[in-house]
Amino acid sequence: MIGFYKHATHAVETTSGQITWAKIRDNMGDIIYRLSSMKFEDPADGEEALVNRYTELQREMEEQFRSLSD
Repeated sequence: MIGFYKHATHAVETTSGQITWAKIRDNMGDIIYRLSSMKFEDPADGEEALVNRYTELQREMEEQFRSLSD
């Protein structure tokens, strides 16, 4: 969640108003939902499975922020 906030803040500050919080919310609803659903992950799945899921989510989030900036 902190990574999302940092990416979003950076995007808003560096694009001179081209990217707004509303645009981020509209274009990244799926990522926001998945971030808020992290609290329901089952630790019984094991550390490796959780790390893989979170790494994939981080990668997708970074890709979407890149595509917003383009």
